[in-house]
Amino acid sequence: MRIFAFPYKKSNNMTEFRIEVREINITPLDRLRNIRIYLPPGYDEISKRYPVWYIHDGQNLFDESTAFATDWKLKMTLNKLPVSKQIIVVGIDNGGDNRLNEYAPYKNKKNGQGGEGGIFLEFIVETLKPSIDKAYRTLADQNNTFMAGSSLGGLISFYAGLTYPYVFGKIGVLSPAFWFNPQVLDITKKYTAKARSRFYICGSKTENKYMEKTLQDTYNALKSGGFDDAQIQVIVRDKGLHNEKFWSREFKKMLEWL
Repeated sequence: MRIFAFPYKKSNNMTEFRIEVREINITPLDRLRNIRIYLPPGYDEISKRYPVWYIHDGQNLFDESTAFATDWKLKMTLNKLPVSKQIIVVGIDNGGDNRLNEYAPYKNKKNGQGGEGGIFLEFIVETLKPSIDKAYRTLADQNNTFMAGSSLGGLISFYAGLTYPYVFGKIGVLSPAFWFNPQVLDITKKYTAKARSRFYICGSKTENKYMEKTLQDTYNALKSGGFDDAQIQVIVRDKGLHNEKFWSREFKKMLEWL
């Protein structure tokens, strides 16, 4: 991984949180990308190691000026966590026009887009994660390494939990766009013999007319793949739109359960 820049967003009090923005090269795809690394309050003063969340669509997590609509307000949520529950977040910016390709493990049969998800995840596992573990005081084991995302970011996170369970022990999936790659629900049995991640999966009845059925199908697929109810939490909310406001509201519940 090539790291080009280290701009900071700092508060006046150095014991407060910090967000570092680094430019990386996704080498197998030869694409430059920003990652946004949230370091919790007191990181520079407390000699402890932290769990790490890798979250997709990093532009939408912390800063309304870079978000698609509004941001997830993660700074407010994370800064309120007690010291014992603090985490590091690595927000990986999406690739704009390449978002569909990178977040989908299979090519979509109708439009031919997608299919780079496996390469994208391999880069995260083999290059990005080791560099984060080297540069920061992380807890690098499976139980303390999370991946999360919404919509297509939820799709690639779900796939990561099945294919890399020995890396990502806990997976957050919000409003999954499984319609784009429905094959992901057919592989739950194939990978669960190796290890099992824990999954928190949530959507709303009012996002679209298919979401409730999608979530029921997801639960059934995981159960048929050998998961028990202690490993999966699939929730259908009565209200919520397919947007950052809903995902922001759900993030804290997801964090607490996982």
